Amino acid sequence: PEIEYLDSTRSAALKDNGFTIYSGTQIPKEGTTVEVKKEIVSTFFDENTIGLVFKSGKKDKQYTMQVYGIDGTLRFEKEFNVPYTTIKMSDGCILMYNSSQICVMNSRGSERYNGTIDGTINNFFKSGWNKYMLVLDNGVNVIKFKEGAADETDLVWNSNFTYIDFIY
Repeated sequence: PEIEYLDSTRSAALKDNGFTIYSGTQIPKEGTTVEVKKEIVSTFFDENTIGLVFKSGKKDKQYTMQVYGIDGTLRFEKEFNVPYTTIKMSDGCILMYNSSQICVMNSRGSERYNGTIDGTINNFFKSGWNKYMLVLDNGVNVIKFKEGAADETDLVWNSNFTYIDFIY
């Protein structure tokens, strides 16, 4: 298993067939365990959430995401078709990206944005309320959503260190 520390007293053992939460500082005690029967292709997490991604076997929606609370409760399950190379939690949001495309979902799995970016993406993370940092091969950009943003047609792009507004 891969061990990830959620905070100073809790950790998660991410396994091929699910995850187990441990708590305690000196001798951690085993807590919640979630086991799945499908092959896990990716995992993501934060201090309150564990996400598992599986291949769905469907052409139009290649992946299925299951997102759990630390107590093992399934919060939601969602099929999606984003060709990601990185998936992670950042300040309560689910971020997926590859070298040229980003997708942002809220903690309930609703898609806030899905589109392509000019340039090569090196990193992408939430940096504040409704602000995201996009690290590209040619610089850093701050993305700010406006209510109702959905795709790249809502994107206004400026060069260098700028604000990118998604227009509803």
